[in-house]
Amino acid sequence: MRGQLVNGVAMEWQESPLSVAEVSDILGVSKMSVYRYIHEGRLEASRVGTSYRVTAKSLRRMLAETPPKDK
Repeated sequence: MRGQLVNGVAMEWQESPLSVAEVSDILGVSKMSVYRYIHEGRLEASRVGTSYRVTAKSLRRMLAETPPKDK
């Protein structure tokens, strides 16, 4: 998947589950926005104790379904 872009975001991270903080860094949004995406069902995540983990596949799916923002 090296070098692939989805909505301008490089998809170069590993297939290991990502933390909310990592997802927020990748997307350039706050952690609260990532939690909102999870609770709204826009981003699939697994609960691990008190934390959430997001797979790269789930993140790619959300990005593919989300129209790009006008800049």
